[in-house]
This record gives sequence, C-alpha cells and structure tokens, in this order.
Amino acid sequence: MNHIQFLNIIFVPNMNNRHKGSETIYSIMLAFILQGVFVLNSYAQIPPPWKYINTGNNHSILIPNNDPVLLNNDSLAEGDYIGVFYDSLGQLACGGYIEWHIDTVATAVTAWGEDVGLDGFATGEVFKWKIWDSSKGKEYKALAKYGDNFWSYDTYASNGMSGLISLYAYPDQNIELHEGWNYFSSYITPLNADLELMLTQVDSLLIKITDFNGVVYGPGIDFTAPVYYKAGNCYKIKMNDPGTLNMYGFQPKAEDSLYFLSGSPSVLPYMREEAASVEALFDQNIDHIELIKDENGRLYWPEMDQISLNNLYPGQAYKIICNADFYFSYPDNDTVLPISSPQETNSTVYYIADMSTGENMSLGIEFSAWDNLPLLGDEVGVFTSNGKLVGSGVFEGKNMGLTLWGDDLTTSSTDGLLAGEVFKLKLWNKIDGFEDDIKVTQWQQGDNVYFHDRVAVISALEIKQNPEDRAFGFEVISDFANHSFTVAISMEEADYVNLYIYNLQGQQVRVLVSENLPIGKHPFKFFLYDTSSGVYIFSLQSKTRSEEQKVPFFRFD
Repeated sequence: MNHIQFLNIIFVPNMNNRHKGSETIYSIMLAFILQGVFVLNSYAQIPPPWKYINTGNNHSILIPNNDPVLLNNDSLAEGDYIGVFYDSLGQLACGGYIEWHIDTVATAVTAWGEDVGLDGFATGEVFKWKIWDSSKGKEYKALAKYGDNFWSYDTYASNGMSGLISLYAYPDQNIELHEGWNYFSSYITPLNADLELMLTQVDSLLIKITDFNGVVYGPGIDFTAPVYYKAGNCYKIKMNDPGTLNMYGFQPKAEDSLYFLSGSPSVLPYMREEAASVEALFDQNIDHIELIKDENGRLYWPEMDQISLNNLYPGQAYKIICNADFYFSYPDNDTVLPISSPQETNSTVYYIADMSTGENMSLGIEFSAWDNLPLLGDEVGVFTSNGKLVGSGVFEGKNMGLTLWGDDLTTSSTDGLLAGEVFKLKLWNKIDGFEDDIKVTQWQQGDNVYFHDRVAVISALEIKQNPEDRAFGFEVISDFANHSFTVAISMEEADYVNLYIYNLQGQQVRVLVSENLPIGKHPFKFFLYDTSSGVYIFSLQSKTRSEEQKVPFFRFD
C-alpha cells in the first residue's frame, strides 16, 4: 500500500499587485500524488460580480495593449477586468467583459446584442464602460475614446467592430449634504473642476457657499476667472434641503498631502475613503490634539473628556486646534483603521439649543468649578445679552463641553452671538424646574466674550438663586404660527391652583389647569385652534393668591 510521505507548501506572492499594503490573496491547489505531493500556485484575486448572456449576435471592440488603459492615472494590473454595459430599465447591465493581461499584444471585448429584450445592447445604443480593480474588489466608471479606422464607433451594431484609442477610469465620491450648514471637502479632484459647474448639481438647493476665510463663492457670484476645485479644498455650504454632490476624477494618495497643525484654528479636510477614529488617525500625535469640531458642534475635546466626535468621515471638513505644532498626513487607504463607538450623552429637555449657524465657539466647565454640585441631569444654558438661548448641555457628574453658536449672516434676524458679545449662563434644576444664574468667578482660559472658534474654560463659579423666579406666578410664551401657548407656572410652596382664560368681557373661555402642584416650575403647553384672535386675560388662582396677565393671541389661517 502506498502512503503520503511528505507535504511541501510553497507561498509565492503576486508580484503584479500594484497596491502597496494590499493583502495578497493566495489560492493553493494541492495535487496529491502517491509517494509525495506537489504544489500548484495560482493567484486568486477578487473577480467582478458581472454577468452577461451569449445572445447569438455581438459587436467586437478592439483594445490594443499599447494604448492607454488607466485607472486613476495608473496602468491596469494583471487580473483586472474591463466591462462594457448597456441600459436595462435605468440600471447598467453587463453586456460583456474581459480579463486584462499585461503581456497581451491586443485584446477585444465582445459586446452582446439584444435577443429577447433587455438581455443585451439595442442597435444604436451607446457603450458604457467600467474597470474592475481585482485587488480591491471595486468597480469604476470609465471614459472611452474611439478610433476612426473601423466601420463602427461608440454604438452597438450586430457584427459591428470598433477600436479604442484610450480608456480612462477614475474614482468617484458621493457626498451627502444635509439641510443647513455643512463643512465640505473631497478626496477627488473632478475632471471638470470648475466650482460653479460642480455646484450645478445642487444649485436649486444651495443658499450659500464660502471658504473658511469668509470669501463667498455662490450662488450668483460673477468671478472674473473660474475657480477650480482641487482635492482637499474645504468649503462651508448652506443648503435649504438635502442634496448630493458627485465628485468624479483623479484621487491623490491620502498619505501624499501634508498639513501643518498648530495652536491656531486650522481647517482639515478628510482624505481617506473610509471613516476612522480620531485616535487611530493621529496615533502618536494624539496628545497634541486640543480640540476638533464639526459643523454640528460635535467635539473631540479629550482634556475635558468630551468626545461626541470620535470618528472622522469622508466628505466632511473639520476645525482643529492643537497644543503643539506638528505636520500631519493621513495613513494610506490600504491601511485598515478602526472606528469608535460614540460616547453616550444625555440630551437636554429644557434648554434645547437645536441650531447650527456655521459659526461657533467652545465653552468648557471643569467639574471642580462648581461651588455646589448640580444634580445629575440638571442643565446649563448659555444666553445672549437679549436672553436668546445659544448653547446648552446636561450635567453628568464630570467636565462639561458646550458649543456656543454665533450669528448666521445668511438670515435677516440675529440668531446667535455677535462677535464681542458677552454671554450669560443659567442652571436649570430638573427636580423643581427653577432656573438659577451662574456667576463665573475664575476662568482657566478665555472669558465670557464670544468670538468665532474661540475656546474658553471655566475653573470656578457660583450658583445665584433668583428669588423672583421662585415666587408664585406664571410666564406665557406664545407660538402664534402653531396656535399654541406654553405657560410656566412657578410655585414657591405646594398648593392647588387653577389657570383660567377670560375674554375682555369677563367671560370664561377655557380652564387650562386645575390640579395640585408641588414646589417648582411647571410648564404646560396648550393649543387654541378654536380661539379667535384678540387679547385674553390669563388668571392663575390658588387658595390664597392670584395673578393675572393680558396676553394677545393672533391667528394666521
């Protein structure tokens, strides 16, 4: 009886793999022979998911190997694929493909024509091309140029023949822009890099685009010379509705761009194809990062333990401040980097500053700053000199990091802090609902004056109770557009209260509240759909006290 006596396995790398850092995939076919083993090595790369049907009629397209067939300005590698596609109910379907071999003098793609319908090219249909990068398992749209020395050109004909002069494929990037302000960047330099033409994709949705120095680029700006977009350029874009920008063109290597980062606020584009955690991206320089923020006010602020921004994403740009000067370049795209789970935070329920104006500063409150610690879940609100809420956060038993929003210059109203404006802080107690003033007694950094991109940190403060806020009474906040009122009733002691609405003739219109209320501030929201415009008397009554206010009400329907 014969036996296997030895096993030799030999790994041979694929030397044609052009992508530095890519993982080489080996396929080992073992042919077992009695008295021994010999090994066959083949190079298994990722094949395309393309399928086509042999329909019995076709068109040949010649591709000479001495003509340029390029992917992102690089020659194709052994084992890449070239495919030709037709339209099938609005979707591109493969009508034929070939595997690329670098030592072949010439090759041809067979494009299969339609037989029973939607199974191939229709006569006269224009060829559409794709290239498959088998080392990455990705496909790319390609642009073809055709020679004139064949009887067919760029459209299908049964028994036709065409020839390519060149075939260029480039990466593309779809960038989703949300309503409001976006910090935008792309790792692509578009083939048509004219900024005005690039923005026609979202022209009807665009409110304003500026660079980070405040220079306005649209819409409706007439420049004496075209402005061209280059990979890594950063802009602020305000949208009145969501939209998508498609960037198609040359993609420089992520690791080739070098950025100087310092203590002054810098703008950093994102040059990688996949999201990655801040810690993984900056690696040994992570201790130099003071603060990173995005357009929504999310923060990476390790000194304050505020990590609402823990990953960076393609298509976005970021503001970054460092505590030391250094040069930074992104890791290459072949390096797989982790992403981090977001830090769990509680949302505000009273001071709801749901805004994004494109301008902000960062305010920190050290845990040790409080003379009397708030309760977990109490909220800090930041206000303009006119009492407008421009930032807020929830106390969670540690340092706090707040984003304070500046004024949005694209609106007619003042909707944030003005440069040089003094801001005020208040504390809302979640148990009794009262608001107290916060007096800052020491600043570790900065002060209570707003400037764009500034960083301020409070190191000592006092809570000042407001006796008037705790006195028996109520406050009415009107929302005429939604036919509603919010009434905040303050109780300095528990009691049974009634809140009535009367017209000016003294007739009772509604009973809004009739219940026992504990000490604290209690908001109630009411809708008055069946009430006509006019002035009404709101009357709050307890067993021993009462208060009245005249309140106007307007209907817009």
